Amino acid sequence: MTTAYIAMGSANVIAGIGSVVHLFGTTGEDLVMGTGRGMKVAMGENPIRVYSGQHRRPTSRPGIAAVLREWLERARRYQAYPPEKLSEYNPRLEALGLVLRGDIPLRIPSHRAGEMLTALRLSLGAPGYALKAVTAHPVAILGNSGPAGIHWDGQEVDLVLWSDNPLAGLQARTLSVWIRGQVVQQA
Repeated sequence: MTTAYIAMGSANVIAGIGSVVHLFGTTGEDLVMGTGRGMKVAMGENPIRVYSGQHRRPTSRPGIAAVLREWLERARRYQAYPPEKLSEYNPRLEALGLVLRGDIPLRIPSHRAGEMLTALRLSLGAPGYALKAVTAHPVAILGNSGPAGIHWDGQEVDLVLWSDNPLAGLQARTLSVWIRGQVVQQA
């Protein structure tokens, strides 16, 4: 991996907005590729564990879906009828508005097939692009318009050279890693 999406933890159903960073650099400017690159939602065990212990909702997977659906609907109404007074301003609903408008993707990590199905069902009422974001090319998911190391048609691309197919087994070794056109690791 040369690049990562970093977001808040998974204790809350709606965990917050994350950033994309390079995993090599000496300054913050070298590392941060972009902020506000998606909003993370937790569909699994963490919210259930945290909120069950507090005797608050959600305490089940359907409860998580209900909380998410409720907040998306609140954000939809908030966007349709923006607040007229500063005292009515809601930063949570403003942030969810970024998702509803398609400005950032909704990222839903799933641990079980049922959670993926729930995300599909929610996407029918929420932005449909959310599911496309998790199935599209990783560069697009990270918010880059083109390949992100070696210059190729004016674009920087990151590259990892493997000894074998890394998805075929544990024998594959990393031979070299290039980030922004520079070798950062050589075997």
